[in-house]
Amino acid sequence: GIVTTGQTDDVLQIYPNPFETAVIFSYQLNRACAVRISIYNFMGQKVTDLLQDNQPAGYYKIVWETENQEPAGIYFYEIELKTEKEKEVFTGKLIKN
Repeated sequence: GIVTTGQTDDVLQIYPNPFETAVIFSYQLNRACAVRISIYNFMGQKVTDLLQDNQPAGYYKIVWETENQEPAGIYFYEIELKTEKEKEVFTGKLIKN
């Protein structure tokens, strides 16, 4: 895969969850790819594209700082990793207190 082989928990970490003002997306790529991290509210409406960029292989930390911009509740993330030959998508739930 595009992320380093092993358990997903080893290569993609989202913390803290639940969170209050910020959540960190930490991941490691084993090859260059296009990365998109999107956040959606509980109704499925896109809140933001946190990241949309081409990244070389390496270790990354991206922070979504919500402060007072978004209300408490349930959010969903979608992380799309894409090369010319493959695509991987990871999704999950975020809880903002």
